[in-house]
Amino acid sequence: MPGDLCKLCDQALKSSDSSDDYVLQKLPLVNTFLTTGRPFGVTILALWNYSVALVALFSGLVFLAGPKALARIFQTLGFPRGDDPDFSAVGFRLLMFGLCLLISYLAYLIGTAFWRCKNWARLLTIGFSALELVFSPRHATISSRFISVIDILYLFTPHVRSVFRAVVTEERTT
Repeated sequence: MPGDLCKLCDQALKSSDSSDDYVLQKLPLVNTFLTTGRPFGVTILALWNYSVALVALFSGLVFLAGPKALARIFQTLGFPRGDDPDFSAVGFRLLMFGLCLLISYLAYLIGTAFWRCKNWARLLTIGFSALELVFSPRHATISSRFISVIDILYLFTPHVRSVFRAVVTEERTT
């Protein structure tokens, strides 16, 4: 059938080819982590970074559009001067929108790099997790420190390191 591939030579079959001449294989419908060799944990890290990008983008839009609502939220959270009239200044709103947009873009890039198993994303995440462990304030939650330790340990496992190395060597040969 057209669209099938030969398992022996990976050539696409045409409508005139008979199945007796070839060993048929079906094309995967979706190229997922099950067919790409990407570890499941790396897929989770990529999706996590994509979600961070969406939250940062939404936060930037809230800063741009709703400073009065943010002032009430900050006051509820216990931040001093949550009702400051300078808080609703256009310059502050644009600055916060720009910072959130930058964070969103960086999180998207890191998520895409994890999705493609780029080694720099692994190293950057290890570095950020280590910085979070060292420089996090005393009142940082145990769960955030635990997640940082899990990230570091997972990204140093031999299987994950070999996947990222395989992608690096594959890119250098092509």
